[in-house]
Formats: sequence, C-alpha cells, structure tokens
Amino acid sequence: KDTSDFGLPVPKRLDAGSFAHREVMQACDFDRDAERDLATPRVGYLDPDQRAVCDATQVALDSDAPTGVGRAFYVDCSGVSGKTYLYETIIRYVHGRGEVALACAYSGIAATLLPGGVTAHPLFGMPLDTYQGDVVSRIKAQSGQAEMMRQSRVIVLDESSMSTKHSWAA
Repeated sequence: KDTSDFGLPVPKRLDAGSFAHREVMQACDFDRDAERDLATPRVGYLDPDQRAVCDATQVALDSDAPTGVGRAFYVDCSGVSGKTYLYETIIRYVHGRGEVALACAYSGIAATLLPGGVTAHPLFGMPLDTYQGDVVSRIKAQSGQAEMMRQSRVIVLDESSMSTKHSWAA
C-alpha cells in the first residue's frame, strides 16, 4: 500500500532506491535559487579577510585537481569577528551551486547558528568522550551518513579549536 490508498497525496520526491540514504536527501533539501539569492548580496558585505577565505573556497570548489589547490582552510580569529557570517555565506554559496554543504560545531549553540548545523559528534560519528586514545567513528562505510559525507563539497566545522587531537583519529 502507499499513501494514495488512504486518500493522501503521493510525495513528490519519493524514490525508493534513494530512501535508504535519507541523510543525503535531507542534506539536499534546499532551494538552490533561494540559496543563491541569499548568498550573492552577502559576499558584498564581507571584509577583505573574509573575502579572501570565500574566494579561496570558490577556487577550491572549481578545481577538480586533488592536489595543488588548498582543500582545507582554518579560520582563526577572535569572537565577534564575523566567522559565522562567513561560514553562512560559504554554505549558502555552495547550496546555490546545487551542491551539498555540511555545517557543524562542537557546541549546540554554535551549531544552531549555521544553516543545517548540527554538533560535530553525530555528524562525524564520534563518541562524546574523545579524550581517550582509542576513538573510532560509528559511521559505517555503506551507510547513508557516509554517502552524505562523500557527496559533500564543503564541511564547515566551527569551534574546531575545542576539539582534541584524539577526535580526528576517528
């Protein structure tokens, strides 16, 4: 049986094959045109340092070369310097291109400030206690979570300085 048997509308994007990867469907659940319309004016308000990071991100996104172009960027500045504004601009720019951008932070408050933001622990499958030397991710290679990570073009990790060195062993 399906929803039409009960007088309910059939969902527009029902694809039984991709339902196994609902995380990917959720990560792609944005309006590309609306995101582009939100990103475009934001770029004009970036200060020169923020603009340099945004431009470098755009160059990395446009490059298919696995090496020779920076793929990881670390933004380090004081509080109230516009990092969240920069991150939101980059996320909306990537969504405006029709691509997946994931956003996370180490605290729930910071994660809620980012579009689609979650805390880093569930996104990366890390245990809460990462101070132990043996940290293993709970994400299985064939899971929807892993597919979502593979399809992402950008992963924004706010508050990365709060992580432990053991977090990245996962």
